[in-house]
Amino acid sequence: MCPRFTPRFTLEDGSGKSMCPRFGSEQGGRACTIATSLIETAKAHGLDPQAYLTDILTRLPTTLNKDIDQLLPMNWTPTAPTG
Repeated sequence: MCPRFTPRFTLEDGSGKSMCPRFGSEQGGRACTIATSLIETAKAHGLDPQAYLTDILTRLPTTLNKDIDQLLPMNWTPTAPTG
């Protein structure tokens, strides 16, 4: 994750746990933080966040654990268009 982008999108619930304002649970807050971090890191690397997320979410189920780093914004190469 890219911590420099995360703080402006998170809140603390008083126990030091990070929570997003629109998600009412710790698990929802974690999911929000991860998604926000991916989106903001993609933007920082000059990527279109929607194209990036669409591609990685399509490829994720078939990506081996050892290759997961290839899907991070700083390592991502778009899938060649088919057709």
